[in-house]
Amino acid sequence: MNILPLKSAYVIRLYELCKDYYAEGTRYKPKTSVLFDMKIDRLRELFNIPDSYKYNDIRRHIIDKSVKQFKEKTDIQISYTEIKLGRKVHSLHITVKENNKGSNDYLSSKKVFVAWVREKYKPNVEKEIYPIILVTNKGKIRVDINGKLYLSDNSKNGNATEYDHSQANKVWTWLYDGVKDETLKLNTL
Repeated sequence: MNILPLKSAYVIRLYELCKDYYAEGTRYKPKTSVLFDMKIDRLRELFNIPDSYKYNDIRRHIIDKSVKQFKEKTDIQISYTEIKLGRKVHSLHITVKENNKGSNDYLSSKKVFVAWVREKYKPNVEKEIYPIILVTNKGKIRVDINGKLYLSDNSKNGNATEYDHSQANKVWTWLYDGVKDETLKLNTL
C-alpha cells in the first residue's frame, strides 16, 4: 500500500483524492498527467480542516508536505499552482502524474534501503567474502550473512566488531541519510 509510509491523516486524504482523480483521468485515455482544480473552501470541507488553519498553514502543513512525501514514498507525484482572486488564494490547480521513483525506489524509506543493501551486498559464504559497503576512517563497514553490520578495523590483523541493535540502527540511519543526501556513496560491486 502506498499510504503506509505517509505520516499525516491530511496527507493520506490528499493522496486518496489525487489518486482518484488520476485513476479517473487515465481510465479511458492513458496519459502521463491529470489536471484538476480544487477550491480551498472545498478542501477545508472535504478534510474537515479547522477554521483556525489559515491558507499558509494549509499550504505548509498539508500541500507542501504532500508534494514531498508523494514524490519520495508513493506511486504518484503532484505539483500545484495557486489561483488567486485579488490577493487571496482561491483555489489550487493540481497536476498529478505517475511517479517512477515512489515506493519502488531503494531510497523511498530507511526500511526499503536496508532491505536493498542486504540483498544487493549479499556475502559469498563459500568464499567467506563479506562485501564492504562503506570505508570509514575507523574501518570498513561490512554486511554479514545474517544481514547484520559489522566494522572491521584498519589494522593488519583485521579485528571485527559486530554492531549491537542500537548501534546498527544508528549506522543504518547514518548510511541512509548520507546516501540519500549524496554525501556518502556505497562501494560498487
